[in-house]
Amino acid sequence: MLWRDDNNNNIISSVDISATWNRIIMPPPESLCQIIDASFDPSLLVLSNGQIWHMNDSTRGLFALSSTQTTSISTHLSFLTSSHVTLTWNEVTLPGSFHHGKKMLNGVVVTTNNNGGENTTTTTPVKINIVRMTAAPETCHEECYFCLYLKEIETAPSRVSSTTPSTRASLEEEWGRLSITSKETAADGTILKLVLDASFHALFVINEKGIIQLVNEKSCEVFGWSRSEFLGSNIHIIMPADVAPRHDQYLQNYLK
Repeated sequence: MLWRDDNNNNIISSVDISATWNRIIMPPPESLCQIIDASFDPSLLVLSNGQIWHMNDSTRGLFALSSTQTTSISTHLSFLTSSHVTLTWNEVTLPGSFHHGKKMLNGVVVTTNNNGGENTTTTTPVKINIVRMTAAPETCHEECYFCLYLKEIETAPSRVSSTTPSTRASLEEEWGRLSITSKETAADGTILKLVLDASFHALFVINEKGIIQLVNEKSCEVFGWSRSEFLGSNIHIIMPADVAPRHDQYLQNYLK
């Protein structure tokens, strides 16, 4: 359907209006927003065109943005190869450059602040974990979108990972066998797994009784247990001895 002006010229089609409207109002998946918001590190969701879809408070602080500002990722973050060549967002997000939907690279966050009428520029080197996710039509108007975790290089732990290649392969096999809860579709579950595993921190998903439903690879590395050992156990197994016996009650008090 087309609207025409007085001179019988085409103005805009209803398809164009619908696409524009959906692009403006469609929110990101709530489950992903909750993970992003709970992350210790700057974390964000970015659409395929580079527009930031959702970011947590740590990201706004790193990018020096107000709580209401939205912007493009390329305005704040430069992506670098191992030889320090700058990559564009389109180059970073080429489908063939991801391994099992994930990739890691370095970058630099650039912020400009106005101090007494004088602009000062600050650069912060970061490590970046990126997850590429195929979007379901009811979830996003883009073909795909991306989750980014940022970690300032100066504050990153300088310890060697204890996860051997054989252990990592075992973890990935267990991760692939993870069951999806009845409230999730298979696509949602796969996305959650990818996003959790890309985090620099140990992350758990528990139910209202404290039973571990999902656990990421970093948790296995930090605590030295496999995913199969974690899954189905109560989260209090990682608590200090003086807290563990009371943790179930703490959880119930929180949920009231």
